[in-house]
Amino acid sequence: MEASKLHNEIIKGYAASTPHELERLTLSNGIMEYITTIHYLEKYLPKRGVVADIGSGPGRYSLWLAQHGYGRLTACRFLKRRKRNIAQWL
Repeated sequence: MEASKLHNEIIKGYAASTPHELERLTLSNGIMEYITTIHYLEKYLPKRGVVADIGSGPGRYSLWLAQHGYGRLTACRFLKRRKRNIAQWL
């Protein structure tokens, strides 16, 4: 497969997975992943700072970070059109 076609297929895959990823993190194995990730964020991140959530997917972790004092937060997904500033959701 030529590079541009492969690139387009990858982009389509990311775009299609967003709604499923958000739901996945609230169900069975996904909730355990979410709880574990939050545990390590709380343990290792400084209490204040600037965060860049690269590959943020649907923004579940970015939203948590924004709600816990990381007001200077930028989340961007691999798709340029999905870049967003989470602070606008608060």
